Amino acid sequence: MRKLGGKDVKLTHGLQETMNQLATATDDFKSKIAQFIDGLVSHYVLDDGKLVVAHAGLKEEFQGRGSGAVREFCLYGETTGETDEFGLPVRYNWAADYRGQAMVVYGHTPVPRPSGSIEPFVSTPAASSEGR
Repeated sequence: MRKLGGKDVKLTHGLQETMNQLATATDDFKSKIAQFIDGLVSHYVLDDGKLVVAHAGLKEEFQGRGSGAVREFCLYGETTGETDEFGLPVRYNWAADYRGQAMVVYGHTPVPRPSGSIEPFVSTPAASSEGR
């Protein structure tokens, strides 16, 4: 969205490929893409506030709110200003200190294995017959 709006941004993390794909698109089409992206919500609050979904995660004080700061956090998280060995921004681990009421589902920064992962319950005919 920033690039389509004329901002000077680094063409990293797949953005160069996206811009290559849009190179032959009309200005009208690019404008419609920018409007679509700008119209997306920063995060979702679901299940009566028990579940929050955001690209880079979301601290409790931002949940259910809308502002530029909230949108920035949802998209990019908090960064230190440094980059790692892969050229990715180093991010503060907000989730390590999170104690909010809602479960927050997010992605954004790949990790080898999620900490605190929960094994999913799989409903099977045997489980159903046992009253689960």
